[in-house]
Amino acid sequence: MFNAGNTFNGNPKWLFLYVNRYRPDIEAHWITDSEDVVAQVQAMGFSAMTFRGPKSREVQRRTGVWVVNQVKEHLPENLRGAVLLNLWHGVGVKRVERAMTTGFLLPRIVEKYVRNNVEYRRNQLFLVTSPTMEEHFAAQIDPAPTQVIRAGYPQNLFSRLHGRFASFDHDLRAARGLPASTRMLMWAPTYRLRGNETFVARALPDVDRLLESLERSDSMLILKLHPQLAVDRTYRALKARYGDHPRLVFWDNADDVYEVFPDLDTVIVDYSSILYDALNAGVERVIRYPFDWGDETALEPGLDYERLSAGRWAGDFDALLEAIEDRDTVVPGEDLERLDETFWAYADDDTFTTIVEHALAYEPIDVRLPTLYSFDVFDTLIHRRAVLPESIFHGVRQRMELSPTAFPGELLARFPEIRMQAEAAVREYRRKSPALANSQEFEIQFDDIYRRIREIFHLTDEQVDLLSGWELELEVENCIADERMLAHVRSLVEAGETVVLISDMYLPKQTLVRMLGHADPLLATLPLYLSSEQLVQKTTKRLFARVFTDLGYDYGAWIHTGDNLRADEVLPRELGIRTVRTETPTLDEYETEFVESIRSYDAYLLAGRMRDRRMSGEFTEAELFAYRTASFYLVPYVSWVLADAVRRGYETLYFISRDGHHMKEIADALIASRGLELRTEYIYGSRRAWRLASQLDGIDDDTFAPHGSFGGVRTFAGLLESSRTTEDELLAMFPEFAQYRDAPFDGATAGGIVETMRSSGAYRAHLERVAEADRELVTEYLRDHVDLDGRIAFVEYWGRGYTQDCLARLLEVAAGRPVESPFYYARSIYPSNGVSVRHNFTSATYSLLVIEALFANLPYGSVTGYERRDGRVEPVMASRSHDRELYEAFERMLPMFANDVADLDFIDRDRLRRDVFAFGFEHFRAHPGAPEYLRFIAPLRDAVELGSHEREFAPALRVRDVVDYLRGKPMGEITRSLALTMERSNGIAPWLLRMQKEVGFRRVVKGAVARAREIVTRPSP
Repeated sequence: MFNAGNTFNGNPKWLFLYVNRYRPDIEAHWITDSEDVVAQVQAMGFSAMTFRGPKSREVQRRTGVWVVNQVKEHLPENLRGAVLLNLWHGVGVKRVERAMTTGFLLPRIVEKYVRNNVEYRRNQLFLVTSPTMEEHFAAQIDPAPTQVIRAGYPQNLFSRLHGRFASFDHDLRAARGLPASTRMLMWAPTYRLRGNETFVARALPDVDRLLESLERSDSMLILKLHPQLAVDRTYRALKARYGDHPRLVFWDNADDVYEVFPDLDTVIVDYSSILYDALNAGVERVIRYPFDWGDETALEPGLDYERLSAGRWAGDFDALLEAIEDRDTVVPGEDLERLDETFWAYADDDTFTTIVEHALAYEPIDVRLPTLYSFDVFDTLIHRRAVLPESIFHGVRQRMELSPTAFPGELLARFPEIRMQAEAAVREYRRKSPALANSQEFEIQFDDIYRRIREIFHLTDEQVDLLSGWELELEVENCIADERMLAHVRSLVEAGETVVLISDMYLPKQTLVRMLGHADPLLATLPLYLSSEQLVQKTTKRLFARVFTDLGYDYGAWIHTGDNLRADEVLPRELGIRTVRTETPTLDEYETEFVESIRSYDAYLLAGRMRDRRMSGEFTEAELFAYRTASFYLVPYVSWVLADAVRRGYETLYFISRDGHHMKEIADALIASRGLELRTEYIYGSRRAWRLASQLDGIDDDTFAPHGSFGGVRTFAGLLESSRTTEDELLAMFPEFAQYRDAPFDGATAGGIVETMRSSGAYRAHLERVAEADRELVTEYLRDHVDLDGRIAFVEYWGRGYTQDCLARLLEVAAGRPVESPFYYARSIYPSNGVSVRHNFTSATYSLLVIEALFANLPYGSVTGYERRDGRVEPVMASRSHDRELYEAFERMLPMFANDVADLDFIDRDRLRRDVFAFGFEHFRAHPGAPEYLRFIAPLRDAVELGSHEREFAPALRVRDVVDYLRGKPMGEITRSLALTMERSNGIAPWLLRMQKEVGFRRVVKGAVARAREIVTRPSP
């Protein structure tokens, strides 16, 4: 099989002609993607086919030798395994193939060697024409000794050895209406590393003057451009204007210009190897026209062009015109001999036989090539503890806030946004800079960013040094290794594999090396290809190409691992690199809302730890709810309590049941992790157990207030429990209460009942007797369990402060003297008063009902009183059903969250406490119907008000509930979260409630109920 792209030319064509004419023992076919070329070759009487079709695929599978003129980019599957006879397309002085280090062709070079290197090493033969060229191509192609064929180029020798061949009309003069005496010149420039889009306009700046020179010298000029120059828009414009001019021939590369070499008088060349082909074919006149000599964008030299070329030198356009007209361009004989020895020493009359026999005798080499492993750095090998890059900028802003150095107000307020805008602006400049379009050196550097910020805000050197230093410091501190990827890299290194790191990153190399070493010392020892140092990026493929050239790529495969879809998967795949895509660390919706709400580095740091726990796969949904949601209500507050208690010199903290159950466990975890000198105790008490016992001078009116002992009473059973009476005792004092025995009553009725009891002297005397009996047990319990002489404080969560006042009176009785009773609250309503000292965490008036439901989810209920057992006073409380899964999740996860928080290196821990606490309640307020609340909070049962019965926090709505609501029942007595209730509800009940809100018929129903009640209760006339 023979191929020369989508043309019928080059060395493969001339060897094809030879084989067809002289080697009938060889089955020869021309193969191409071009239907036109197939028709052209078939019209000459030869076999030709495309790569497609069953017949072609069958022939390809039988093929032993595939003859080409380049290192093929695409190797058809059916031709893999065939000997790849590469006759090349020209000797020369340029760097090509493996030796290229720059230029627009480099990505294609990378791709074909990555895809096909094993095939080249195993099956490719390469034709060299002299010892000089053998040495030259050893660096460019690097064939093995057995893969080298030493002979001449068929395209130069066929006409001399076997006669001319014409695949088109060679009489170009006649076709242009010119006489046979007209000189035929050919200009055959090669492509440049850059600037090919406007090449012809630079090379031929005045075509009219050129035409005048051609007229005066009776010459015609063939413009034979390298195929890569087809992109030149100025050439296409020139062709459109002068295409019919008799002195100019715009050569169609589909025609083989080598067929007319015997007719050429002069060739005009720059760095193209066609110079040597023309001389080898017998052309005697040469003009060298390297008009851009010395321009580094012209070529990447492989040999000494001036020494290894010949002909008259024309360094600019004027010199070119002069050389065309005076015809003094004959190459001296000694130069011809020198160049012939340099480039064609192996060319002889046996060239065709040598090539054919070597190809038929060749045995493929059994090669085993290693694999190259490359890894992206950020979010692949290393991660930020705070997950997202912008977290670092928030850290810088926090450092600015705490710094004694002043910064401009806008910069301080908006630093994260300004920092990202500055980076984007610098990137835009480099992307849109015409000077960088060819090199594609688009990567920015760290100092560029702060130079931009300095200019806008007129910063001093000190300010810039602080900002940039803080950013780099935070980057290093924030860096952690991906343990799974680190283990993989370590195993590759230990196995002796080649491992390199490739990163698109603006940070200085020394900083990134520090980061890698901070994550794991091994990573800092690996070769690092960094865009800020190389200036090219993965996103243009150029950084991969830099690795290719720097390593002298000779591998069987390249495997790249990274997280970015485009930079680490799509683009390297286009280069033939196998890719392994890792997941880019991201925050979920809840974590994202958390960091966007708080906007601090510390919040990102905490969100990162939350993400780690979530992604570990170790925890149930209940455990994650406890860790990520419920902890926000408790851990910040308890952490503050401990810090404040140490500052105030308290020695023992008493956590009061039931709210204190989980808070004590959190405190114990934090005390252990921080090594604090604090003791904690858990005491059993409650409003019910302490309130009545603390009434020393009669029963106060708070007992009968809405927040008092009867606030939740709606049933006769609840009335008996709250009143501390038996049924007989109650009815003896209030016989009219018998009417309430059989049905619940509403809030208004309850208010009347309580007012009747408040006004009863007999009932108050009864309560005083009960209080005295309770007090004896309570005070004994307190003396046994509270250090009345120590530096102590009590820990509650929230409340009015009335229960604390009750405890203060009881402690005074127990100690026989006033005892200061400091209480910690997330929030209390009452301020400090006398011995009732109140330390508040916040003044924010969040609804704390949600936390009450969580506190109540314990295996035991509230303390109802005390009793003497085995000579000791013990609390009385009943076991209760609860959500065991959630309770156990709290037991495990709240201390874990507390320890995680203690372990993190926050910039402003106190601020974070308050931010996290606030976010917990704000999130519930903004998203009360969120799935986690629906599953774990809505069904929890509790009796918040004294005297009430337990009910779900947010039960599903029933029709009966809607009817009660329409009759006037407060929605707060149906559900503590209407949003959650509506999320749980189906059927007609939620529809009725929505209709009520739209239509408003509750007012009508309430009026009708009131009128009916009035009629029923009206006395008879």
